[in-house]
Amino acid sequence: MAAKNEAEQYAYTMKQSVSQMVSKQSFTEEDAKPVNEACDELILWLEENGETASTEEIKSQQKKTESICLPLLQQTSAEPEPEPAADTEPEVD
Repeated sequence: MAAKNEAEQYAYTMKQSVSQMVSKQSFTEEDAKPVNEACDELILWLEENGETASTEEIKSQQKKTESICLPLLQQTSAEPEPEPAADTEPEVD
């Protein structure tokens, strides 16, 4: 049961994180789509199989979801911050 709860928590946390990234405009709706779909699939799988699945099966499903989510999140966090416009002057105190 702990594995099911952990996988469920992971899916909901990922969905929330992606939603926040979209609202901060660091992630587009299109970028978020594969993450949300993967998390929705995991949640559905857990609803259908979570009570009877083994811990190994649940962890395998979570790893499958992670393999979709993590590369997308790492790609976004690896993008450099935009440089300030060249024509702006630095602030002087």
